[in-house]
Amino acid sequence: MAKRRGKIMAMEKKAEALLHVDSLYANIAKYTHKYVFKIGIILALVIGLASTQFDATTNAWMFSILVLCGILGGFFNIAGQERKDFLMTALVVLLVLTIGGATIFSQILYVGIYLNGIITALLAFISPATVVAGLKHLFDLLAT
Repeated sequence: MAKRRGKIMAMEKKAEALLHVDSLYANIAKYTHKYVFKIGIILALVIGLASTQFDATTNAWMFSILVLCGILGGFFNIAGQERKDFLMTALVVLLVLTIGGATIFSQILYVGIYLNGIITALLAFISPATVVAGLKHLFDLLAT
């Protein structure tokens, strides 16, 4: 009987440890998701500036990382009322950057090539985040 009670106590301790780990992950997610999008924007700026210095293969890898970060940022970072605000703001930014940003900024002497790289990197990051947030919003509307 004592052996069985010891096994039960050991199982209870394991369950408590698992609950502690689960709450630890929840706390980490609560604090880190706030910074995912900000880090993605900074990463897009850095990659946009550096994209003029690398070959096409390296640029493809860097922009693929930006797209992946945009997907993750849109999936984990944007929820509720924040999603509507994000969608409106992102759509305006995407329209302006897509329609006029690259052509206008690329004509500026000396810094135009860098601004063009930054715009392309921002588009690579914000576009997937907007698509994911839009799909999440659409599914929420369909669920109600």
